[in-house]
Amino acid sequence: MMTGWNRDSSADPPSTEVRSSDPAAFWRRHTIDDSLVGADGVRLGDFNNDGRIDIVTGWEESGVVRLYLHPGSDAATQPWPALTIGHGDSVEDAFPIDIDGDRQLEVISCHEGKTRQVMLHRLDGNTMKGIEFQNPNQNATTRWQSQTLHQLAAEQWMFGHGIRLHDGRQAIVLGSKGRDASITLLRPTAGTPEPIEQWAPQRLRDAGWIMSLRCIDMDQDGDDDIVYSDRKGPLRGVGWLEQPDDLSGDTPWNDHTLHRSNHEVMFLQADPNQWFVATRDGVWLRFDRNDDGTWHIRPFSNPAGVAHGKAIARLDDGRLVMTANTLDDADPTPAIGIWISDPKHTFWSRLGTAQGAKFDRIECVDIDGDGDQDILTCEERFALGVVWYENPQYDRSQQTNR
Repeated sequence: MMTGWNRDSSADPPSTEVRSSDPAAFWRRHTIDDSLVGADGVRLGDFNNDGRIDIVTGWEESGVVRLYLHPGSDAATQPWPALTIGHGDSVEDAFPIDIDGDRQLEVISCHEGKTRQVMLHRLDGNTMKGIEFQNPNQNATTRWQSQTLHQLAAEQWMFGHGIRLHDGRQAIVLGSKGRDASITLLRPTAGTPEPIEQWAPQRLRDAGWIMSLRCIDMDQDGDDDIVYSDRKGPLRGVGWLEQPDDLSGDTPWNDHTLHRSNHEVMFLQADPNQWFVATRDGVWLRFDRNDDGTWHIRPFSNPAGVAHGKAIARLDDGRLVMTANTLDDADPTPAIGIWISDPKHTFWSRLGTAQGAKFDRIECVDIDGDGDQDILTCEERFALGVVWYENPQYDRSQQTNR
């Protein structure tokens, strides 16, 4: 099933009811780490089992993978304890996953450029005890072992995500860019517990440049499917790969294409019934599932002056957050790089004053424990690093339950 907007389409044209304004309330920006160069993505997990979200980030230009341990709500506005857990050139993504079921998270990092590899970073031992939580900047590579997954050599790997197969096996889905790019599943042999070095890759789909991978039960059959955005090439668009009932051998994953057009699609947020997709074409796309299973797709204008959207996410109160790459703007005064909409998505307000910036993917999560969602992101060219914006809906100073 595929629906798209173009000049001859009957779908709604881009909305013109968009204006930019100053925010009604100030979202304070807090720095988690700005000590390196090229922060490229934020991924979440609880590494020390304290019930708080920790953060993994790959620093592309600095060539390191870092883990940030949540310091507690009272200290969350200060720089966080930072553990360097691995090294590798051209880190494009790093994400947590428990590959062996021991309840201790490992980290997978994806590398592009000339490096073209996927690496596993594993804690030496099964506990985070002994980590100096108050040390703001530690090299923990003596506590973490790193290895290359050689079965995934040669592709420029951009993004990855853990996925639970319906037979209970843990697997990993990865996306790449460039020549011979793909969406590839790395999984253990059925019914056989084995080390990740023996897991086998299965090519699920050809690709041009994978930007997003999310694992969502799109068909509501009880198992996770793979939602993707592919920004380049003849298969450019967004869709989802259906986990098959038969996982033996190389059973194909059916590719449900929702949108294929000239839009250069970027990061997306999705659930089974509604998707939001950022593009580099001055619009963002909204997908709504109809009762008959088809999809209604509408484009809406980006904030004023923002041509190159990067990521889009929805807060639980209905407002949208958009990050952008404004470094390439033709305007000599480039636009702000992060924006928030009103609940009806009719106008946008700027967050902060960072112009000429290159922001990345977004996580909407309560960082300071006050009951509302904050905005976590990173910026790789303007030296902001890993940052979060504090939701002004609640005053943290009035909260007693941390």
